[in-house]
This record gives sequence, structure tokens and C-alpha cells, in this order.
Amino acid sequence: MRADDNGGRSVYYEPNSYDGPKEAQEAKTTTFTVMGIAESVAYDHNDHYTQAGDLYRLMDEEERTRLVETIVGAMKPVVRDDIKLRQIQHFYKADAEYGERIANGLGLAIALEVK
Repeated sequence: MRADDNGGRSVYYEPNSYDGPKEAQEAKTTTFTVMGIAESVAYDHNDHYTQAGDLYRLMDEEERTRLVETIVGAMKPVVRDDIKLRQIQHFYKADAEYGERIANGLGLAIALEVK
């Protein structure tokens, strides 16, 4: 168990609104040769929403409500609406209803360009 402040209130994610860390392009791996049998899985590394949306749609109404209430409760303390709206866009891209329910819970309107 960590006993220090684990970075405190510093920003450790990207993108962020506080000029925090950026992705290090030099840390990306390059292609490599595989010897033997390897399975190929079709996966678009730029698709960050399909799996989250599929999971949301698999939930029953009670599970969706609890999920939305939990997220809304966690996001309410965020002071800046621009940060909340940016996050809501991610939920909306996963599933329109998901994003709308979180926006409504926070009393915010989803930007038209998201829809």
C-alpha cells in the first residue's frame, strides 16, 4: 500500500485542461516480427467507445440508473463545466442515451456538434 501522497492533486492523464502530461510519441512501440502461430484479432485501436456502449446496452434499466447516478455523483464536484461537457461527450459517443442521462443529471446540455 502506498503511504505517500501518490502525486497529490497533480494531473496525470491526457488530454487535460491544465497543461499536464502529453503522450510520449517516442515511447510507442514499432512493429515486430512474430515467429510461430499468432491469432489475428480485428481491433481498431482508435475506437474507444464501442465496447463501453455495448456494455451499457447490455445492462438492465436498474443497472443503468445506478451507473448514471454513480457517475453523476462523482462528476458533481468538478467545478468547470467545460471539463464536465468534454467528459459527457465521451459517454454520448459510447451511447447517446448514456450521455444524455449523465448530462441531465448534471443539469447540462450536450453540445449540438456531439449529436
